[in-house]
Amino acid sequence: MIDTDALLSEIKTGAWCAGGGDAGDLARAASRIADANVPMISVAPSSIAVMWPWLEKMPVKMLGRFYLETGTDGGGISDLTRRMNAAFKQGAAGAQVFLRRADLAGFVDNLHLIRDDLFFNKYLAVGMDIGEIDMDQWATVFELMDKIRADALTLIMPDDAGDASDFVGRIYGLMTVMPADVRWQLHFALGNNFLRIEQAWRLIQKMRPRISDGVRFFVNYEPR
Repeated sequence: MIDTDALLSEIKTGAWCAGGGDAGDLARAASRIADANVPMISVAPSSIAVMWPWLEKMPVKMLGRFYLETGTDGGGISDLTRRMNAAFKQGAAGAQVFLRRADLAGFVDNLHLIRDDLFFNKYLAVGMDIGEIDMDQWATVFELMDKIRADALTLIMPDDAGDASDFVGRIYGLMTVMPADVRWQLHFALGNNFLRIEQAWRLIQKMRPRISDGVRFFVNYEPR
């Protein structure tokens, strides 16, 4: 059985706040996060303006959470940049952009030339489903992360199929091929699946302890 309290005392965490909820719910979530001294929070864009007054004087980096679901053709990128700009004006310190691995190259090609203007003094995390990334694709992912100068790679696993997901094998593959000098941090958003969190953390400690300081796990925070 996992000792959740002991695990949480070891790892760096971030707060993942679900979308929706009224202003009171969001205010209570913000208060709980501030009380817990959590330094990074992922929120839906619609929550930023409500939570900002509660967090603006706190040492909390609030990231707007965006999904590129329409691919990189047409107006998808333009709409995304518009929404991120709006979030920054409302108080977001950066953005998490979740996309399919197949869209990563198009996303980077479209944004890397305006990256400095769009993300001036802002934090950029690129998120993908670890289940979509095979071992022979990691090198390309790393190259594109460097090209866009991302601050973090955030890995998710929305559909956990148990052993069939090969989560441990995928983390092992990532640790095996990751360069020693990556400039970005490694984040995970695995919900409150503490088994997966512990598996990832133990492998990182064993195989790549030098990157441990930059590893963060986003866990779900609910108002109460």
